[in-house]
Amino acid sequence: MKKISILFNIPNGNKWIGGIYYLKNIMFILSQNVSISKKVNIIIRVDDNIKVFDCLNKLDFIKIINVKHKSRFRDIAELCRTIFSYKIKYIYNVSVRNKIIFYKLLGVMPIAWIPDFQHNYYKNFFSEEEVKTRTEQYSQIQKSNVPLVLSSNACKSDFIKFYGDRSGIYVVPFVSYIEPELEELDDEAEEATLQKYDIRRGGYACISNQFWQHKNHIVILKAIKRRHYDLGNFKFVFTGYPKDYRNPEYYNLLIKYMEDPEVKPHIKVLGFVERIEQLTIMKNSKFIIQPSLFEGWGTVVEDAKVLDKDILLSDIPVHREQMNEKCVLFNPHNDEELAAKIKSMINKEYHDNIDHGLKDMYERAKIYSREFEQLLSDNGKKL
Repeated sequence: MKKISILFNIPNGNKWIGGIYYLKNIMFILSQNVSISKKVNIIIRVDDNIKVFDCLNKLDFIKIINVKHKSRFRDIAELCRTIFSYKIKYIYNVSVRNKIIFYKLLGVMPIAWIPDFQHNYYKNFFSEEEVKTRTEQYSQIQKSNVPLVLSSNACKSDFIKFYGDRSGIYVVPFVSYIEPELEELDDEAEEATLQKYDIRRGGYACISNQFWQHKNHIVILKAIKRRHYDLGNFKFVFTGYPKDYRNPEYYNLLIKYMEDPEVKPHIKVLGFVERIEQLTIMKNSKFIIQPSLFEGWGTVVEDAKVLDKDILLSDIPVHREQMNEKCVLFNPHNDEELAAKIKSMINKEYHDNIDHGLKDMYERAKIYSREFEQLLSDNGKKL
């Protein structure tokens, strides 16, 4: 049987770590679809973050190519060589009109992916140029009528709201494929990480987001100030790169809240940590807080679901779609409500069952993959 070949490009050229893990997670859900694994060859072009995909090397229908960028002309030539060598029929994550035309001229079906529509709701979080660029790109996708993948029904509603309805929209959520990392962990390794950062198993809440404005860390700091008098030794541990490229002054604003004498004793800001350490910190927390104002399909929530953690979750449309029975919603603009729910969560006994989380991850992966299978079926005759 002759297989169809699909080329997957890294979102934003390896610069966005969330996009790297998104692609890894999409590869995993496709691997759980029997039809796709039998009928498709997947080629991934990646450079700096190639180790993220090591766990996929055992899958014989996935091939990972290490690309070293040189010049624009040589990059295009190398891309063309890959397309012709592997007889590529689809290419994933295309968003620019000239690339759509270019791939079609090569006989390749472009598949677009849009992570979210944050710029339509929070224009003040972006530069005017970035809002303009995103709007133009997404309008081009609408007009091109190429297959479009979105990560949630909330995203689909937003696309229709801002850019109009059309055929060829596919909702393909993802799970967090963190089983390989969890297999590396043992009590000794976990304890070493906890000692390194001076945190106590079960004695803290974890907030694991980059310090970007839409991640809304400020509501947690305000909630801590409200409850400071009865938090005792309980801590709030923050991980994530302490800089927002769109608003460099935002972290300085957070520092003012962090330095408050009623807040400072209760927080630990670890900055950017390695993925294995991040998962260790999440796994050993009492609960997780995800206060974000906007997401496409949140990786932190998916991590928490596999780890079977309780999570305080901002009440936004995508989170209502994504949540499970261990999620508790709160108004992301109401620190008083969050403070009350934090206290309730601290007092709650917790029981994590990672085996349950992993089983659920595999089951959902199979379900989520069906829409991508439908995409290939719907568009097969167009090539």
